[in-house]
Amino acid sequence: MKLYFVIDQTSGVVRAGEQLSGRLIISSTQPVRATNISLYFRGKEDTTVQHLEQRKVGDDYETRRVTSHEKHQFFRMDMPVPDLSSIIWNGRTVPGQHEVPFRIQLPWNLPSTMRIEENGDSATIAYCLRAQLNGSGFLKDYQATQSVQILAKAEPAETSPYIVPPTSTTIRSFGLFGKGEITYGAKVPVTKLAQGQTVEAYVALINNSGKSLREVIVELTEVAKFSAHGHCRTVYNHLWTERFSEQHFTGSQKLDKENLKKMQQDANRKQKSYHQVLAAVNDDEGSSRCTVQVPRGSHESFQGTSIKVSHTLRVIMKTQFGATNPEFSVPIDIVQEIQRIQPAVNGGEGQEEQYPTAHAEPIYDEEQTPTVNPVDVAGFRNYSDPPTNPTYIVK
Repeated sequence: MKLYFVIDQTSGVVRAGEQLSGRLIISSTQPVRATNISLYFRGKEDTTVQHLEQRKVGDDYETRRVTSHEKHQFFRMDMPVPDLSSIIWNGRTVPGQHEVPFRIQLPWNLPSTMRIEENGDSATIAYCLRAQLNGSGFLKDYQATQSVQILAKAEPAETSPYIVPPTSTTIRSFGLFGKGEITYGAKVPVTKLAQGQTVEAYVALINNSGKSLREVIVELTEVAKFSAHGHCRTVYNHLWTERFSEQHFTGSQKLDKENLKKMQQDANRKQKSYHQVLAAVNDDEGSSRCTVQVPRGSHESFQGTSIKVSHTLRVIMKTQFGATNPEFSVPIDIVQEIQRIQPAVNGGEGQEEQYPTAHAEPIYDEEQTPTVNPVDVAGFRNYSDPPTNPTYIVK
């Protein structure tokens, strides 16, 4: 008895929101007991976390490394099976080769296939087709499993930038003595970014302190958190980093003692700095521009049950040794693709364009597991909550 799938999508890659179709092949030379066939498509989170555990051996304790595994099915779609009278007759399969066709419409909000590994720990989002010939075995029925790679649907672009409002941070020496303040603000035109995309961020600051600004670090970080039976693992990945000197920013020079004293006596100093920073950020001229690029090897932002992947654009202002280093962060949502509307031609309607070209990751084998109950598809949520500020695509 042989059971296996043949998928119409020869590449084995299917876009979320599209159709998945193919055939289940049932081949046997002799009749096999069977009552019916179960056929479904599912997605699951699979995590592996290593941890140290102590146990008592006699009068002593020994420490050993233990590996915990956890699987969570976040999506399942059962497929209707056509009339099986030509395949199963009187509780047994009819010898020969038979085909059971299937076609399903995938939900638009499925996340992409994903795998994260770090020192033996791993987190995987995987999909597969499963078929089971019910009643065909004494202890375990005949089954077939076929891995399917999913690429997330292109996300729509939005039209508002993310603004970091003007903020002042007191600069202290070794956490004790105040040496003035640094006021800063920023604008990021796009916080929903596709793999391989670049975006320009605008940062403005005014150094009303007696400490020099050595450099400004802008970095895009990825944090993946996953757990297995209460044991957690966090993987940090610096996707992109750029350093800027003091000369790159207007108003970054420190104040001398006389001007620092005058500034501290000015009751409206913060309001003046806020207006200057906000004006610089809004007109893009008085602020410093840096280009952020999302590597194609980055993972998509995802908020699941046992796997969570988040991204942050972090700006750190490095001052002198022992002094306060102000910083702020902007939440970034990395997706598979971004839809853009091409300009209308000759009065016609604009057309959607996907940016960038889809990037496929390797397919990961699916381990056979017992059948589980269906999941409520309507309550399924894959992506992380969008940033509080809407976004738009850069021209």
